[in-house]
Amino acid sequence: MQKPELIIMYTWDINGYYDNKVCGHMYEAIDYYLILKNHFDTKIIFPSEYDLDKVLAKYNISSETRTELEKSIIQRPKSGIVKTTKGKGLVLVTDGNLGNFKGIIYGIPVQFSCGRLGLIPKDKKEWFLLHDNRLGHPEELFENYNVNPAKYIFDYNKKIYPNVNQDTQNNSNDPDDTFLFYLTENCKYQSPEEIKNILKRLNPISTIYIVCDYDFNITKLDYDTTKIEFIDIRKNPINLFSLPFTHYVYTPVKRQWDCSNRLIVECSIYGRNVLNFVDYNDIALEYRLIDISKGIGSKEIILNEHDEIITYLNFINKYKEK
Repeated sequence: MQKPELIIMYTWDINGYYDNKVCGHMYEAIDYYLILKNHFDTKIIFPSEYDLDKVLAKYNISSETRTELEKSIIQRPKSGIVKTTKGKGLVLVTDGNLGNFKGIIYGIPVQFSCGRLGLIPKDKKEWFLLHDNRLGHPEELFENYNVNPAKYIFDYNKKIYPNVNQDTQNNSNDPDDTFLFYLTENCKYQSPEEIKNILKRLNPISTIYIVCDYDFNITKLDYDTTKIEFIDIRKNPINLFSLPFTHYVYTPVKRQWDCSNRLIVECSIYGRNVLNFVDYNDIALEYRLIDISKGIGSKEIILNEHDEIITYLNFINKYKEK
C-alpha cells in the first residue's frame, strides 16, 4: 500500500530579504521526519543550505537513515511554490507562520501554532492546526481577525526526537561555573549590551560559550576579567552538547512567546542546568517546564512511533479524500 504524501517545511521570505538560519524549527523538521517517514512518503524543504555534518551531529542515527534523509531534502523553490502530487499531499509547517508566508502551497496545510499572529493563514481556504489548548483556544482569534478558521484544531504540543547522541560527555573542569548562551538572529537575538547586563547577575564564572548565527561584537561586552576568565564565541550550527557547559542561560524572546523551546528539553536529557533570565510571563515556556518536570521519558516531550500526530495526519489525509 502506497504511503500518503507529506512535505515538512518551515516558511521563508520568498523575496529574499532575510535568510532562515539554523533554528529550532529546522530541528523540528528533522525530528518529525525521523518519525513520520515510517508512515508517510516524507520530504523536507529547508529554506537554506546547511552543513548537514554539523546539523546532524546531535542525532544518533544510522548511516542508512542519514542517506535516506539527505535524499528526502528538497531544495527551496525560488518561486515560493510548494507542490504536492495533484495538490493533495499534506504539508506540515513547523514554524506556524503560514499566515505570513507569501508563497503558494498546492497541498493541504497543517501547521503547529507558533504564537498568536502566526495562527492565521489569511488566504488559505482549507488548513488544519496542531495547537496546545493549554495555551488558550485559538477559535477566538478566528473571530477577532475575521479569517477563515481551521477545519480542525487538534490538541497537540510539539515534541523532540528521543535518539539524541549521548556519546557527548560533559567534561568541564569547572562543573559549577561554565555557561552557554544560545543566540539566533530570528528569535533569540541579544546585543552585547543585553548579554553584559545578564553577566552582571551571574556569580563568578570561568568560561562563557556564546553560540550565535550573527556577528557578535565581543569587544562591546567590556566584561570583568576578574569574574570571567574566558569567553568563547562559536558560530552555529554546532553540536552544542560537545561544549563542556554545565548551565544553559535561557535568554528572552522578543515577542515573549517561545514556540520552539526544545533546547531546555535537550538540557534535561543531557543533565545540564537551565538558568532562566526572563522577566515576563511566557505561557508556552511555562508549560514546557511543567512537561519536563514529569520526566525525560514523558510522552508530553518525547516523540515515539505511536505519537498522536500520526493519527491526526492520517485523519486529515482521509478527510481530504472525501
